[in-house]
Amino acid sequence: MISGDRHGTRGFRIPRPSGFNFYEFEAGSLGGRTGPDELLLFMHHVPYSHQLHSGKTVIQHIYNSHNQGVKNVENYISEWEKLKDLIDGERYNHTLDQLTGQLDYARVWRDSINNFFMNFQE
Repeated sequence: MISGDRHGTRGFRIPRPSGFNFYEFEAGSLGGRTGPDELLLFMHHVPYSHQLHSGKTVIQHIYNSHNQGVKNVENYISEWEKLKDLIDGERYNHTLDQLTGQLDYARVWRDSINNFFMNFQE
């Protein structure tokens, strides 16, 4: 989960079970905002203009990843449609309906998230 305000964004920290850590950071690295990009927002409050290792800013990554989610589902549908003659009609149509619904949800989610963060940029 990501939260944000007009100054920047951060993820919610997730408690880890005692003695079990997925990632280890040196104490000094936390203050310097280093470490894997995918964990950056869980460890730090960063401005939207913060540049990630990819060269993109945090806000651009948010926009791009949600736009890519929609494109992914569009590609799933395109690939599924190629299988029409290889799958029974009932199964094909049911899955196509599910994918079409997923595309609708992906578009709503993209628009909601992007608009949420865009409001802070103005």
